[in-house]
Amino acid sequence: MNGDLDTFYNKILNIRQIRNREEKIKEIVLAVKKEISNYTTDYSGLCKLASSNISTLLNDSGIQNKVINTRDLFGNDVYEHEFIICYFYEDGMQYILVDATFSQFVFDHQSLNHSALKDWPSTILSASENGQKLLNQLLCDGYTFIDDEKIKLYFHSLGIHNEITIASLLEDPKRIR
Repeated sequence: MNGDLDTFYNKILNIRQIRNREEKIKEIVLAVKKEISNYTTDYSGLCKLASSNISTLLNDSGIQNKVINTRDLFGNDVYEHEFIICYFYEDGMQYILVDATFSQFVFDHQSLNHSALKDWPSTILSASENGQKLLNQLLCDGYTFIDDEKIKLYFHSLGIHNEITIASLLEDPKRIR
């Protein structure tokens, strides 16, 4: 019975059907990255700007999303980074991690910029097959479909080893600590 209620609830939440949400998300991410690239090719420190602009455009397009800040989740002891989780019902719940500025975490001899990070996120992700896939998708597209395993891998690359689920992020991020 509960599964039927969840299905019904999610269909109501997504009553405004958007054809091919992934294509719309891709279009928005590319537009924001292009806009930023008019000023700089270095995305370091621009995650809040990118996330804010992308979230606004996603909202305007009717795509549900939540901006997540790592310090809101875990306090000041972690590296601050901001990203988005989009969620919608389409043959079951779908979740997309949007991180248009992840390229700032590719090692380029500027480690002083990320001194709060013990290891480079790109190096951590490159160590496993699933991590490499996640890394490639974030670097190429700025977004990727996720599940609980991928979101844990993503946070692990940022030096955060807490038990995290997508549901816990979407409920109330301040309760995860």
